Amino acid sequence: MDDFNKAGLFQFVDMITSKGLVNVNTGNSWKAAVKKLLGDIANDEDVRKIDVRSQVLRYNNQHPGELSPDSLKAYEKRVAAAIQQYVSYKTDPSNYKSPSRGLTNGKSEKQEQRKKLTVNLGQATGASTAVATPEQPKPEVEHGAPKTIGGTSTGANLALPFPLRPGHLAQVVIPIDMTKDEADRLCAFIQTLAQAKA
Repeated sequence: MDDFNKAGLFQFVDMITSKGLVNVNTGNSWKAAVKKLLGDIANDEDVRKIDVRSQVLRYNNQHPGELSPDSLKAYEKRVAAAIQQYVSYKTDPSNYKSPSRGLTNGKSEKQEQRKKLTVNLGQATGASTAVATPEQPKPEVEHGAPKTIGGTSTGANLALPFPLRPGHLAQVVIPIDMTKDEADRLCAFIQTLAQAKA
């Protein structure tokens, strides 16, 4: 990866995904968005010179109606994030900080994800202990925040509790403007957390 080119961008996304610097879903979504929106860009073209917004418009003109406006916006954000992370890594690899942690302390990604999503209410005492992730701190109610059914709003995010079973409350923190594609991905992700009974 000597130059800041598209081929190097793909290699970078593969590398940070395989090393657990981003979770697999994030890495795969970045790669899919880059492949789709930058499909007509030469592999040796400098990605720092790419106008991602123009690429979104070009893609939509070439494939009208293929992606919804929300999907186009999500793809634009993913490509911009992938390029930004790639440039950051290439500029100073020894001080590169990934956007999120994947595998940590030998724990599986599934265990980490389950820990982030679950709030253990405590079987005996009924006391609640919320698990807050580094990327999404434990939400606090703001004055003037919009009313939600059983949830709290923290500006752009919405924290929603879900009674999973007696003594266990799941909590999901989502963007207020979550798209259907994002909801489908979240549903698929939660399915991977379930342990099949023998």
